Amino acid sequence: MLELTEMVEPPRAVDEGIASAATVAASASVLAGLAAATRPAADIRIGDGSVTLEQIVRSELRGLLQGWLDANLQGIVERLVQNEIKRITRQAGDG
Repeated sequence: MLELTEMVEPPRAVDEGIASAATVAASASVLAGLAAATRPAADIRIGDGSVTLEQIVRSELRGLLQGWLDANLQGIVERLVQNEIKRITRQAGDG
């Protein structure tokens, strides 16, 4: 009679995933910087005082980021998905 421990396969090595450790570390650093940048800072009022410098910067950056994402996000996602599919199919072929 087989015991439960004999039927269970040993755990496989955990994959790094899509990004390398160096990329993950660099991305974490950038995200930490962005988080720090979003913390409340001095309230610098512009003109008649109805708008702050932060509001202007956020508005401008939002437009720039939206344009960049519109131009690049689809290609990035497609490339990452293709790379992940290739990685998975290579593993399936090895196994």
